[in-house]
Amino acid sequence: MGEGGTYSLRTIPLYPNLIRIHDNVRLAAGVSFVTHDISDNVVNAYLKQLGRKDIVHEKIGCIEIGSNVFVGTGTTILYNVKIGNNCIIGAGSLVTRDIPSNSVAVGRPCKVIGSFSDYVEKMIKEDIFNDGRLPIPMRGIRVPEKTANEIWHIFDRNHCF
Repeated sequence: MGEGGTYSLRTIPLYPNLIRIHDNVRLAAGVSFVTHDISDNVVNAYLKQLGRKDIVHEKIGCIEIGSNVFVGTGTTILYNVKIGNNCIIGAGSLVTRDIPSNSVAVGRPCKVIGSFSDYVEKMIKEDIFNDGRLPIPMRGIRVPEKTANEIWHIFDRNHCF
């Protein structure tokens, strides 16, 4: 794992030596790496039932995540996948194929929906702390009551029924 990254993994994936993670990668909780496919077990049982002598073997492959990448919570990344530099992968995604650099991708299966630069501009525009009215809460610390009330006010204004 490269410099400046964080991860919230709860288990060590099988074949961790087939995973390469570059600098400044942020992995949210519940991100899964799948470096193998053991469907060969059921395929071989089926071949045996048919009386065939063929045997297939476990599929294994590498996963590489470039620099400056965020992978959202609950995402699964399958083998033989490379995620490029400057990418955002949305929560709950299933990454089954390469994601090019400078992309925002989401879904099951994961698909590119926009550019990283557009995402950056959107984040700047939507940052409720940029106008200086609210104190910026420290990450992982309880949000101050005044800040929470203002965030709820913004939420209610944007999500009226």
